[in-house]
Amino acid sequence: MSETSKLKDLVKGLINDSTTTEQVEQIGGIVQEIDNMEKEYTDLLNKHEELRKKYIEAVKDSTFKEKPKDEEQKPLSLEECISEEIEKRKD
Repeated sequence: MSETSKLKDLVKGLINDSTTTEQVEQIGGIVQEIDNMEKEYTDLLNKHEELRKKYIEAVKDSTFKEKPKDEEQKPLSLEECISEEIEKRKD
């Protein structure tokens, strides 16, 4: 049960047999305000998530304009360099 549901139940619990119609209406108004606040909070979280996704895409687009180059090339050892030079001279 969410915290707002607990709060609404607590407020609704104030209604009893001796509660006047005016008090019931006031309690209903309080419950409605809690619902409105919960909706606004949910909307704010959704907007925040949308903006976060847009920010991530903007950073990706501005940072990685080209595909990352493959890191297949590794440094050659001295023996490999000598072998390559010998092969080049044979041709």
